[in-house]
Amino acid sequence: MGLDFFSAVLRSRLDGERGVEAGWCAVYGKSRPGEGEGSLTNSEKKIRILVAKPGLDGHDRGVRVIARAFRDAGFEVVYTGLHQTPEQIVAAALQEDVDLIGLSCLSGAHIYLFGRVIELLKAKK
Repeated sequence: MGLDFFSAVLRSRLDGERGVEAGWCAVYGKSRPGEGEGSLTNSEKKIRILVAKPGLDGHDRGVRVIARAFRDAGFEVVYTGLHQTPEQIVAAALQEDVDLIGLSCLSGAHIYLFGRVIELLKAKK
């Protein structure tokens, strides 16, 4: 699967279908990229993605590959590094004003960690 396919799938989610709602934008209540009065279109504004490794999982090769693929596909990527707490991830997402959050967790704690990130985002609404 090439980067063109990867980029096309992501952009179709952002531009067309509302199923995924461009990641956490639906949870947080932020308008999707390219929507709203006076907003920039996707071609005028790079979509900002935060990629994080929550919990104690120390395997980061995959998340680095994904971060690079996003960057190569034209997205602006913020990588927070290993061993992030849900609170740190949400704080970074808000500070960086990202459009999407991508989480990678191989430790088995993903149900709690991902749920906690969503919970914190909803609380910040």
